[in-house]
Amino acid sequence: MHRALYPAWLSLLAAGACGLGGCATIVQGEHEQIYFDSDPQGASVVANGERTVITPGYLNLERWRSHDITVSLPGYPSQSFTIESELSGWIWGNIIFGGIIGALIDWGTGAWGDLAPNGVFVDFYDSDYEFIDPDDQPVD
Repeated sequence: MHRALYPAWLSLLAAGACGLGGCATIVQGEHEQIYFDSDPQGASVVANGERTVITPGYLNLERWRSHDITVSLPGYPSQSFTIESELSGWIWGNIIFGGIIGALIDWGTGAWGDLAPNGVFVDFYDSDYEFIDPDDQPVD
């Protein structure tokens, strides 16, 4: 390759690496929808003392941190648990294909995280809860 073409190739390579950056930010975003349901339905779901939804319903929670959840329904004991933030597999794609720039973008936006579980079912009759996959729930 001719020496004069090196800057052009280097610029093209750098632009491609930047274009691949932030893979998790692009693919999954900064928030994740978590599904909540209960029996009986109509329970109040409070995340971190501020966000609420009535069951059945979804909350959009930040991926970058864990969330303390309390589900309550008058006449029944409240159920409390934590939705944990874990390292998303998309961050590894950035490190391998997009380099440190993509990983830093995901870290800066909070898209590096992945919440688990993706769904929770609270049974107030049994004073218990279980983590569920919202994709496996029947559609009304």
